[in-house]
Amino acid sequence: MGRVLLPDGARIVTASSDGTAQIWDATTGQEIIRLRGHGMVLAAPFSPDGARIVIASSDRTAQIWDATTGEEIITLHGHEGMVRAASFSPDGARIVTACSDGTARIWDATTGEEIIQLRGRKGAEWRASFSPDGARIVTASTDGTARIWDAATGQEITRIILDASVTGLSVYGGTIALGDALGRIHVLEAEDFLSAADSAGD
Repeated sequence: MGRVLLPDGARIVTASSDGTAQIWDATTGQEIIRLRGHGMVLAAPFSPDGARIVIASSDRTAQIWDATTGEEIITLHGHEGMVRAASFSPDGARIVTACSDGTARIWDATTGEEIIQLRGRKGAEWRASFSPDGARIVTASTDGTARIWDAATGQEITRIILDASVTGLSVYGGTIALGDALGRIHVLEAEDFLSAADSAGD
């Protein structure tokens, strides 16, 4: 269903509807380890240092796994629907999850404790990602909006409104790329909203 390449290019992780995430050697193509998630695996990104993987699952949970041993470290409980996406903060200390229950949630990546909920949308959350400095979170929803949030307070900073469900999200530098249900890609310059330092000067 999806694949993620570790930044050093040495390993790839794939997420599958068969309930597994697999780690592969990017050079040889050989499977290194297989992680058996809780139900259908919808996303499985590496932590920034490559030591952990967070799996988003159809059973309303996300799990953190050791990328070397394949052991499950901790399970994140609290969502009331299918967890569609998960990603680590740039420093690896937090995780954000996006769920069909209409919430995105921020978690402590060490303890598994929920830190804050991001609410206020009518549709299911399909994607969520931290900004490069970890100060902001961008969410993408089936209600046709992408929203930028303060990652510390959970306050909504701004929203982007499209005329179709937002099904894809990528945040790179000061740019947000959104994919919609009509097959279009929207590229937006959002540096002023994504940087805590910039906002503090307003």
